[in-house]
Amino acid sequence: MADAAQTDHRAWLIQWKRDNNKTNAEIAALLSERTGDRISQRSVENWLGDPAKASSRRCPGWVVFVLRRHCQPPQGTP
Repeated sequence: MADAAQTDHRAWLIQWKRDNNKTNAEIAALLSERTGDRISQRSVENWLGDPAKASSRRCPGWVVFVLRRHCQPPQGTP
């Protein structure tokens, strides 16, 4: 079940990146700014990478939480 959730996090991040026209570096900067932790571009690349590759890392749930909570337009905004 955890693997399915992790796949969903990765898929969500891929779609969010596409919808918001953000680079991996911009995503890392947003997450760093919002969390106060240093998030590297390489971490984002590893979360988005092919899960079959050794360098791939699971996309943490907090990434989705932070981007949804802090980086979505307010309700009612066109």
